Amino acid sequence: MYYYIMYVLGRLRRKFLNQIPENKNQYKKSRVAFTIDGATSATIAALVANTYLSGFLQHIGVSTTTNGIINALASLAATIQPFGAAFAQRYKKRKPLVSAGAIIHRSLFTLMFFVPLFIKDVRARVVAVTIMFTMAHFIGAFITPAASNWLISLTPQRVRGKYYSIRELYSLIVVSAITLMAGMILDKTQGERQTGFVLLGVIVGILTVVNFISLAQVMEPESLEETTKGVRLWSVIKMVLGSKGFRPILIMHIIYSMGIQIAVPFNGIYLVGTVKLSYTLISIVGFAASILKALIVRKWGRLADRTSWANVCKLSIGILGTSHVLCIFLTPSTGRWVYPITAMLSNIGWAAIGIAILNVQYDYAPLKGRTMYIGVCAAATGLLGFSGVFIGSWILGMIERLGPMFFGEQIHGQQILMLLSGIILISCSIYISKVVEKGQKIINKEEGIPK
Repeated sequence: MYYYIMYVLGRLRRKFLNQIPENKNQYKKSRVAFTIDGATSATIAALVANTYLSGFLQHIGVSTTTNGIINALASLAATIQPFGAAFAQRYKKRKPLVSAGAIIHRSLFTLMFFVPLFIKDVRARVVAVTIMFTMAHFIGAFITPAASNWLISLTPQRVRGKYYSIRELYSLIVVSAITLMAGMILDKTQGERQTGFVLLGVIVGILTVVNFISLAQVMEPESLEETTKGVRLWSVIKMVLGSKGFRPILIMHIIYSMGIQIAVPFNGIYLVGTVKLSYTLISIVGFAASILKALIVRKWGRLADRTSWANVCKLSIGILGTSHVLCIFLTPSTGRWVYPITAMLSNIGWAAIGIAILNVQYDYAPLKGRTMYIGVCAAATGLLGFSGVFIGSWILGMIERLGPMFFGEQIHGQQILMLLSGIILISCSIYISKVVEKGQKIINKEEGIPK
């Protein structure tokens, strides 16, 4: 038994500590494994957010405003990223940290759907689900800087746009197929809603296992990042906040986060509860939108390689802001035709926003303490962005109390929130054009290339 245990420990050590890519083929295989990780993690994220999460929270007894606040906890969780970055800075090998955090993070999401089976008291199960959901997002945020740096270290800058677009393409295909199936399951089990959410938990559990296996196959090169070992966290935070070159990125991210958090967390419950759209319709529109994203995401990547990630970020956020402004026309009487239009338009923007913002941060962050720069940026934007949820909640409650009418049509709070969100996002796009794009990028041509 002793020798068997030592053999297993040796295999784990080799798999998680001593796998360094040495040639182009090994770098390529690692990027392929990271693509599988991206597809499974994105699908899990989709199944525990927006309409699926809102529907589940409504099922267990959560009110509309509280529903939106819980939805936005992912933004608040970003405040822990500097601590995750500081912890990761101590180690040259970050694969064990990322892999362990990932399996715990996704397992908590899986178990969350089974809570109502064991806890019947409404208040107790709401508390239990909220704690699990919050813990999962905090763990995910803790490992995010290290995971992002790991992926960047495997990808040469000259092909980064192409690779990220391909990775996003496969993620979209998997997400659209599985979310469509999940939506149909929830509609089929409408009379037995708990059964539907248990099946959703089973799907998340299977994806969690596949995700962990794929991460285990990714090799980790020696990072070129200059560490900040021995430097206090507060000193690093002051260094990041005081960096003139990186400050525009921080401001850009804060404006963007505020624009998203003031309205998006409440949109899922609005679509299901007020507009009365079925999960199947939402999933079909999502599937169609994903096909559109799949067609356009590689064009975004090519545009980034030809111009810059800042340009892609500016255009995609502007398109998303426009779609949010158009949501002023989304009501129970118009939802069936307005929602598909706004969803398709917004997904053109969403196709690039995630990878664009990440790469803009890496384009402008210095190599010394780069992981810390990304972590501090996420924390600041997460904290300030989360405040937008409370602003949105206050506006939502005020509109519901006033019950304003426009040409005989009731104005819903979510319509006002989406209009406000759109204006903020368009302002962010203008800021990128006027300030961020004029900054000096930091180009590193050595990362992702075998030595």
